[in-house]
Amino acid sequence: MLALCLAASLATAALAAAAGLLLGRLFPEAAWPAALALLLAAAQLARSVAPETAREPTRSLFAIALVLIMRQAFDAPRLIILAVAAVSSLPVHTALGGALGAGAVMAIAWAAGPSTAGALPGAHYPWRSARLALAGLAATAAAAILSL
Repeated sequence: MLALCLAASLATAALAAAAGLLLGRLFPEAAWPAALALLLAAAQLARSVAPETAREPTRSLFAIALVLIMRQAFDAPRLIILAVAAVSSLPVHTALGGALGAGAVMAIAWAAGPSTAGALPGAHYPWRSARLALAGLAATAAAAILSL
């Protein structure tokens, strides 16, 4: 299952980097595609997300992979990969770095198990605050890119 998650992460990061490369080549002197991708990532990070338990009655690896790819296709990390690939000249490195980061997060989540309450009894992680802080960073990066 972890290998499937890592493969889905690599596929979506590669697609995001390819889209960023295409945008970078279509608009070589414009920074607005990257700024727009960062603003979309900030909006996605800022919106409230209700945690839900995944249900897969068939336990089909293909179905699980398809759901993972569709869920990751336009999430904030892939939009950030797209933005970086649009302004950089190294889209392969961008895709590999994004896939490595997403894969590391998935491996940690897989190792932690189904409980997201915390590793220690009574521990509580401020997920909402972290998402809002990352949204602020993405919006600030977009503003910095547009001001250049």
